[in-house]
Amino acid sequence: MDHCEPTLFVPYQLEEMAGQPGLLEQQKVHLMLLHHCWVVLLMWRRQEDLQR
Repeated sequence: MDHCEPTLFVPYQLEEMAGQPGLLEQQKVHLMLLHHCWVVLLMWRRQEDLQR
């Protein structure tokens, strides 16, 4: 299983890339993956807590 590093999303990155087509889409995909990663992590943590 891949280890997900929690990262802070910096808004100025979006501004920088707004003029470059395609990169904004990539950023959206990256955020979706990051969000999915967090959801899985939280669900796993909750299960661990329930098993104690």
